[in-house]
Amino acid sequence: MAKVRTNTKGPSEEGSFDYDEFEKEAISRFKEGAGLVGSDGVLTGLIQRLVNAALGGEMNAHLKEERAASADTKSDQEQRLVGQRQGPAQATVP
Repeated sequence: MAKVRTNTKGPSEEGSFDYDEFEKEAISRFKEGAGLVGSDGVLTGLIQRLVNAALGGEMNAHLKEERAASADTKSDQEQRLVGQRQGPAQATVP
């Protein structure tokens, strides 16, 4: 496998993940008796990276939806005449 550049960042990594190096290190650690998960697990860092990327993507999608809903609400405003002592005035209401 080749080196793949990603937009996610791990705790000590700067945006790229070398799958070849990960594979070599994982096999070596398995031969030494390391577990899959846990504080020193072979897959722990990768799992953390994937979960962080998923949560970041979910948050971005949520914020985009929220902005779009806010923009829709603003475009649905209408002008109304409001009576007052000095005469009618226009007000914008959602």
